[in-house]
Amino acid sequence: MKFFGLANNQKKPVRSSTPLLSSSASSNVNSTANREDTNIHNLSLNDQNEKPRDIRNTISDDMTLQPLVSPAYEDVPMWNILPSYQLYQSTFSKNIRPSDEDRRTKPPTYETSSPLESPNYAAGPPGAGAGEDDNPTRWENSILANTHRMKKLVDVHSSISNKLKIDIQNTDKPCQRGVKPTIIDTQQYEYQQGDSVHGFITVVNTSDEPLPFDMLSVVFEGKVSVMGESADLRRPIVFFKFLNMFDYSASWTPVDFDDSIVSGIDAIDPIDNSHLRFNVEKVIQPKVVYKKFFNFTIPERLLDCACEFHNLSSHCEAQPTIGLERDEFLKKLRKIRESNSKKGTAQNSANSSKVDFQIAPSTPQPSPHRRKQGLNGIFNKRIKDLSFPDTALSYSVEARIISKTTDYEKYFPSAKEKEEFIIVNEASSFVRVIPHERISMALDPVALKRDSELIYKNLITRIKDKIELGNELLNASGYNIAPIASKSPSPTPSPNTHLARTPSTVKRRQLYEPEAFRSYHFSETHQRYFDSSEYEMFLPFKKKTIGSSPKIIGILGAKTPKVDYIIKYTPPYNMKPFNGKDNKQLPTKIDVPIEISFKYSGDVHSKSHRPPEIKSVSAELVVATYRSKKFPIPIEIMNDLKFRNIANENDNLETYVINPFKKYVDEISRVTSFLGSEVLNIDSQFIMDIKALANLSVKYNNLKFDHVKSQCKQGLANWGQPTTVMNETKNQETMYHKSMIVSVDIENLLLRDSSGSSEDLSSDSYALVPNFQSCIIGRYYYLKIQIKLHNHDSMFVKVPVTIRKL
Repeated sequence: MKFFGLANNQKKPVRSSTPLLSSSASSNVNSTANREDTNIHNLSLNDQNEKPRDIRNTISDDMTLQPLVSPAYEDVPMWNILPSYQLYQSTFSKNIRPSDEDRRTKPPTYETSSPLESPNYAAGPPGAGAGEDDNPTRWENSILANTHRMKKLVDVHSSISNKLKIDIQNTDKPCQRGVKPTIIDTQQYEYQQGDSVHGFITVVNTSDEPLPFDMLSVVFEGKVSVMGESADLRRPIVFFKFLNMFDYSASWTPVDFDDSIVSGIDAIDPIDNSHLRFNVEKVIQPKVVYKKFFNFTIPERLLDCACEFHNLSSHCEAQPTIGLERDEFLKKLRKIRESNSKKGTAQNSANSSKVDFQIAPSTPQPSPHRRKQGLNGIFNKRIKDLSFPDTALSYSVEARIISKTTDYEKYFPSAKEKEEFIIVNEASSFVRVIPHERISMALDPVALKRDSELIYKNLITRIKDKIELGNELLNASGYNIAPIASKSPSPTPSPNTHLARTPSTVKRRQLYEPEAFRSYHFSETHQRYFDSSEYEMFLPFKKKTIGSSPKIIGILGAKTPKVDYIIKYTPPYNMKPFNGKDNKQLPTKIDVPIEISFKYSGDVHSKSHRPPEIKSVSAELVVATYRSKKFPIPIEIMNDLKFRNIANENDNLETYVINPFKKYVDEISRVTSFLGSEVLNIDSQFIMDIKALANLSVKYNNLKFDHVKSQCKQGLANWGQPTTVMNETKNQETMYHKSMIVSVDIENLLLRDSSGSSEDLSSDSYALVPNFQSCIIGRYYYLKIQIKLHNHDSMFVKVPVTIRKL
């Protein structure tokens, strides 16, 4: 059946004969956030006798990220897009609260009445009953948005749930009736934007009684989960769906989308005699194999609703798979146990059809010396991406059979009092997605940096304005309150700087105007210049003698261009691209030019002391992963917030973001504890933005380069002829200069553990995923070069590194 559908927020109907792939970005086109429910009303002073509550305790631990919220329905009349309003209500708009309507039984027979005797009902969309709500279900109240919160029958009565077998098989091509598919293992492939995920699901009722259901959904989901240290490991502290694609052809709907099925004979697949249709009564008959084909295409980018609160362009890019999802781990563990228990016998398929499907060849395994022995096979095959152990960003095909508690009321005694939907059983097939960088991310990096700086500086300005206003009001009321220190982690913008929470003109041009694609190109050395400035580092050179304090002889300086060095993404040895494309265009080597200078202190003569001697040069690749434990990250993390090449050990994200925002939380809490939030016009979103940055967690992994090449004409230990320059006081100074190039290759990385032993990353399933930022988790890299002197002091030079996949 052909129908009209919308894709990627386009409002012009497009003729399509394929299933409508709907998502949080395309099915319900959910964009705007409902911020009304998150306002902090109890922060205001209702009367003079009421004491305002501390804002640190106002946002309770129960406040978590809400599902993506749909826009106003007058803007997106979804029932005009789909073939029927009933289809709309029975799929992604199905409310989490069950209705009294039951379409499994035939409607009652009514006596024929004349038009004059017929009651007058208000006109409405087809299929809308009189008892239904006038307003359609919003996305945040739909089943698809709340599947992670729903009860599961397996937790109450696993023996009944296990009798309903659901299996997902992935194939290399779209499945067709009567054509034997080729089964593939998605754990051997990496997908990217534009790749299609094909396959089929089978559902078998192995019991002797029919099992009712209310909804069968087959979706492709992208989600972020943070388990934390909660006692209930089944419920993450953060669960955020940024992608939700619904396949109408594979799911149960009141409309049949398969044009090839025109009779009952066509509803049987001759390959395995499985049924390609579910009955209208929504009952799964015993010993019958049901099969549905699914097809999904990974979108080029996420829609704006993926970053609903802040509209940040980098948060709307496709995100790479990182971390290990709990359900994925359990699935792999279960699969290994089943294979061990059934070794030597034929693999038991969930559809019980015993069809000899063709199996695609597996990925070639590396030589034995590259394979590591572990406690369990699952740990050998697990991708090690150096992320948080309790945080995962994953993609998966999800098949769920949902029913009402009244259908299984003998297992739910309270079903009659409070009826709700439950998940009878479900299955998952995880897909590893490593996206290529879209061309919009390669556009004019100076404009991207400027836009990110404006957003960050605007947030800092708003915070300081609120604190300053609060201090002024407190001082005017007689409170002796000292104002906040003027020290800021970044320069204060001009008073006229203002940036609303809507995408700027630059962002819209980056995301939607193809003319801007022509405005930027990379250099032949695969370097991205942000501006013409340089990183400059200085280190006092001290002469150390026994029995006396060190004496400063001079100042050693180093500078290098502010360049983003781009290297290619390399998949783990046991993975290969699904589309067969390699990433050979990008290099694996980095060449960093460094200009080194030295000048003596004013009271030190050059004839009595020699310049410092460089003993060695080493380098590390720092892998930094940051994440929020509760609220969406309101800014894009710029390079100046990651490090600034300052000679101390605290040149990191904690110093420039986390610690300052912790102080801002304390200052805001102090003034609102006296004045209340309404006096200062502070809403909950503002507080959540501050707390998100104050409570960021950062995980660092230092990967050492096994071989570092340093090129210098004079050699590391020697200096060229000194030059004489005039200083600021118009006195002559003697300066020494040398130029060097530090070269490293990402293929020579070693991982050192706590014991000091090193491990070659190429010998195991390590993956350095491409740089990315999202509302919950992000990853960035930088190269840390150590220049060690003969007096055992060291100077460190840091430069940003971008790992990219084309």
